[in-house]
Amino acid sequence: MIEQQFQNLAETYNCKWQNETYRVDVESGFGIEISYYTITIPHQESGITIRYEFGNHNLAKIKSSIKTVNAINNFTLTTRSHFSRLLYSKANIWQIKCKNNVLEKTVLNCLKESGLARLAQTEAFEPTIKGIQNNDTYTLTTEFYLGFNNKEQSLFPSLHFHQLMLDNFNRNYDVITEPNIN
Repeated sequence: MIEQQFQNLAETYNCKWQNETYRVDVESGFGIEISYYTITIPHQESGITIRYEFGNHNLAKIKSSIKTVNAINNFTLTTRSHFSRLLYSKANIWQIKCKNNVLEKTVLNCLKESGLARLAQTEAFEPTIKGIQNNDTYTLTTEFYLGFNNKEQSLFPSLHFHQLMLDNFNRNYDVITEPNIN
């Protein structure tokens, strides 16, 4: 269950998680129950915020950001749809738009090392991952639909992907080391 995964994550990183549940009434007289599971994991000088929403859009969003001296290239990574992967099984499942080949390889390596690549191969896991530089802040965002089997298996790999990317940025770019928790 997803609650247990958030609890395990909170215990592992010695932090708190929240579960907020709302009931939204709709015109037909029925109500929709919407639950948000949120946790912020400290990592180096950054925070990684994870938010899973169930009941309305069923979306996950993982966000982290760092302050940089030098700009880091923007990138967007998506997957081919699960259906097209069934039809074209030998095609690469990842589609990445990035002007920096080194960053592109880093993103792909972090996908493999984190376990997200394996999850995308076994489930209908179709994330959109973006890295965007805005002034002196680089923001990394991962979003995906939670309507696939074994969705609870996405939590730790998504966090690990962000940790790996932030570690890479800290090693290879001039990062400002003041706290920046989302």
